[in-house]
Amino acid sequence: MATFAVIIGAYVGVKKTYEYTSAKSQEKQKAELQAYQNHLQQIKEEVASQGTDAYSYAELSQKFLKAKDAERAETAAEIAVQKEPNWRDGYLNLGQVYLSVNKFEEAKKAFEKAIEIDPISGTAHYYLSLAYQELRNSEAAKQEFAKAKKFGFETDFGG
Repeated sequence: MATFAVIIGAYVGVKKTYEYTSAKSQEKQKAELQAYQNHLQQIKEEVASQGTDAYSYAELSQKFLKAKDAERAETAAEIAVQKEPNWRDGYLNLGQVYLSVNKFEEAKKAFEKAIEIDPISGTAHYYLSLAYQELRNSEAAKQEFAKAKKFGFETDFGG
C-alpha cells in the first residue's frame, strides 16, 4: 500500500510539474508573439510615414528589398496595394517581394490578382509561372509561361 501511495504521489508531482512547465511555456510564447506583433506594428507605422501614394510605397518596397529588409519591403508593398487596389503593378510588386522572401503561396495570390486586373499581362503570367515552379506545380508553371510568351513579358520588373 505504501508503494502505491508513493507511485501516486510521484505521478501527481510529475503531472503538476508538467502543467506548471507547460503554462510557463505558453506564457512565454504569448509574450513573444505579442512582442513580435508590436514590432510589426512599429514597422508598419514607420513605413506608413515614409510614403504618400501607392507608387511611392512600391518604390519604398523595392528600396527595402535591395537593403535586404524583408519586413519593411513586405509592409510597403502591402500598403501600396491597399492604397490602390486596382493597380496591376502594385500586385506585381507585392508578388515579387513575396517571391524574394519565399512566401510562394502569397506570391501566387498577388500575381493572380494582377492577372485578374490585366489578363493579358505577360509579366504577371511570367511571375505566376515562377511562383508555380516554387510550389512544385510544373504543369501550371508551363501553362503560365506559355501565356507569358504569348503576351510578351519583362523579367526585370521592379528592379
